[in-house]
Amino acid sequence: MHIATQQNGAPAVTATEAVVALLQRGDTVRFNAEGNSMVPLIPSGSTLIVRPFRITDAKLGAILLFPHGKRLVLHRLVRIEKQTGTAMFRGDMHQQGYESVVLTHILGTAIMVRLPDGKERPLHTRFVRWTGLLRYHARPLRRFVSRLAERMFPMF
Repeated sequence: MHIATQQNGAPAVTATEAVVALLQRGDTVRFNAEGNSMVPLIPSGSTLIVRPFRITDAKLGAILLFPHGKRLVLHRLVRIEKQTGTAMFRGDMHQQGYESVVLTHILGTAIMVRLPDGKERPLHTRFVRWTGLLRYHARPLRRFVSRLAERMFPMF
């Protein structure tokens, strides 16, 4: 196992490790979003504010942070399996697939996003949860419209 070190010989800490450590310590963190899985709500380059996860945050539609492999993912909670204690997540742009996470592995709750244009938007309100769930449940219609558009306007 190779451990990266700083110039002074101290172990280097990745941004992911720092975020995990701070959330586990009980601190609220701020970091930039990468990727487009939560567009249009959270475009890439936005600044997120995430507080440590509390079990009371496990509400359908909530936007939660969890580890997925060696990276952290921030997606919408779309289903809770009470028998197994797992939560199912999906990015707002995804039309298929889920991430399944044990509830005790969830690290944080997104509470605010600062968009690249400087506007701030709360993320933990009932309205944001419900509109996100509406988008999630409308995915069959979104798929149908997408396929219809592909047939009507084929790319050459």
